[in-house]
Amino acid sequence: MSFDFLEFEEQVGMIWHRIASRNQESYRDHVEHAITFAELRGHLPVIFRTLGGDPALEFAQIDKRVSGHRLRWRQRIGLVDEQITMAEMNEASVKLPASISLFPSRDLNRDFYIWLMAWFAVSVPQAISLDVAQSPLLVDIMRLSRARQTDQDVCRHFPGIIGLRQRLYDAFLVLRPVRPLPRVEQQVEECVLRILMGVGQQDENDLWPVVNAVGTGVDIAAMVSVAGLQSHRYSPFLPVPLWGEAMCSGTAGRVANTDTDEDGNSSDGSQERKKRARRRKNDQAGRNDPLALNRFEKILSIAEMVNVNRPMDDEDEQDAKKAADELDEMEISDCKRKAATKLRFDLDLPPREADEGRVIGEWTYPEWDYRHQSYRPDFCKVVMQSGDEKVSECDVWHPGETERRQIRQVRRQFEAFRPRHEILRAQSDGSELDLEALVRARCDQKGSGELSDRLYLNTVRRARDLSVAVLVDVSLSTDAWIQDQRVLDVEKQALSVLAGGLDACGDEFGIFSFTSRRRDWVRINAIKIFDEEWSRSTQDRIQKLRPGYYTRLGAAIRHVGKLLGDRPHQHRLMLVITDGKPNDIDHYEGRYGIEDSRRAVRECRKAGLGLFGVTVDQRAQDYFPYIFGAGGHAIVSKLENLPAALPRIYRQLVS
Repeated sequence: MSFDFLEFEEQVGMIWHRIASRNQESYRDHVEHAITFAELRGHLPVIFRTLGGDPALEFAQIDKRVSGHRLRWRQRIGLVDEQITMAEMNEASVKLPASISLFPSRDLNRDFYIWLMAWFAVSVPQAISLDVAQSPLLVDIMRLSRARQTDQDVCRHFPGIIGLRQRLYDAFLVLRPVRPLPRVEQQVEECVLRILMGVGQQDENDLWPVVNAVGTGVDIAAMVSVAGLQSHRYSPFLPVPLWGEAMCSGTAGRVANTDTDEDGNSSDGSQERKKRARRRKNDQAGRNDPLALNRFEKILSIAEMVNVNRPMDDEDEQDAKKAADELDEMEISDCKRKAATKLRFDLDLPPREADEGRVIGEWTYPEWDYRHQSYRPDFCKVVMQSGDEKVSECDVWHPGETERRQIRQVRRQFEAFRPRHEILRAQSDGSELDLEALVRARCDQKGSGELSDRLYLNTVRRARDLSVAVLVDVSLSTDAWIQDQRVLDVEKQALSVLAGGLDACGDEFGIFSFTSRRRDWVRINAIKIFDEEWSRSTQDRIQKLRPGYYTRLGAAIRHVGKLLGDRPHQHRLMLVITDGKPNDIDHYEGRYGIEDSRRAVRECRKAGLGLFGVTVDQRAQDYFPYIFGAGGHAIVSKLENLPAALPRIYRQLVS
């Protein structure tokens, strides 16, 4: 029996909350007509790139964020602030709502996604100056000017989408609420309506000329001041979801030299949404105070990170995850102390500044900076190590009977590729007479008086003249478990199967693993060098592979490409096996890492090397084809299929 009715204050509070917060959203949510991002996940990137969008941008979902617009009096009773989902684009990604239910029609909501693809295809991320950012009114003027220009660009570049645009704008005008606003905010709202539908009081609006003057070199702040549009209590206009925002993420400062050997992995690491985040230095968090004057778990919510010393070892995973989900923006800082809880997030962080200094070492390589469209010379140092190292027993993979049976099966299949002897007829020299050539020569002599000397059979051994380098990623992410299997163990099995087949067919091959921790330490382990025979010791090196740190793919490809390029064979092939996108603990993340890896692939192919990439990352469709090109990659849908997929891929490549 429930005694909730005895909690009178609790019941009154719940009833009041339901009444005050009912239907208070500025835009009603038509959940029954929603279209999800997952439904169009495979189509939207294709549409975006077909319309001319940057192929290097990845696609992700975005959470709601606080809008900051002026609330109606009923909204202020039930809401502290309102959160609205707005599509965004920066230099690295396109972030779309997880679902769209703005319109009472699935067709219109689907068209909304398509419209955003056209919108972002012509958008260029731009930064807002610090002077403008200090004034909410000036920021809104810039947003209006960019929205007007982007809307015109979409109609000019894609005339066929004008009908779709008109349907969306007509339906949206019905949904946009009419609210009493102060004079300046009302003029901003009239500018919004004018861009949407071309309506508004043109004679009485003093703000429209200011919007038109953006980008002409005129001092916008001075125009606002002359027109008397300044307001100390100004609130931004209610966002228009149809207008995606294209903003530069900027760059953060250089990272401190702190080594992190652990990656943030949790059981909830499969999220596809990007959390908004920024970096901040918190020097007080690392203090070793003997006395804690405040226990912050008593505080229900904190809007901003506080630069104070606080305990870090008293939160469980569920509480930490709940707190992270409620944050509109995360702040990331370095801390030397170890936290009790580790969560994995895909964060939308501005790239760090790269250190300009050169490194010194035996093997140094340049790195491509797409932001400056130039190489950074001698920027990465590769450290070569042999595959013989002591590891703990838990890192050693022991093949079972099923794995050994698969290795034997692939060896038998690859034996058919072993070079065989071929008989060449009508040769000038050989071990036997070619009777057909001899009869033909005698006939020619009788008829024309000429006798050919090509009368012999010669037996030669045909070879493919091929050298193969297998480069495998052993970053810390390979220690993750997918479908009850550790990624690294499956990679070991796949390497053993492929290596056994290569040994059976007689092709020369080498196996290399790589991991990294900043640009001055890219470790490449030689599991098997090219001139080495396949033996029990090389098999043991594969079994003893263990997880490393990060994935600086560009430097690893350049170094193994150099080793492969020194081989004397006519055909040279590199096979890259990885489980995620390129990244490192410094600035090597996001689009920077993808662009550098793509440039490294192009360098190898320009040098005459064949290069093929294989990944087990289920979200690799956003970036892997861009790195390795069409026909130069394979995405293995299920992790357990990798050992069987590698031999098939190799047979297709060499045939």
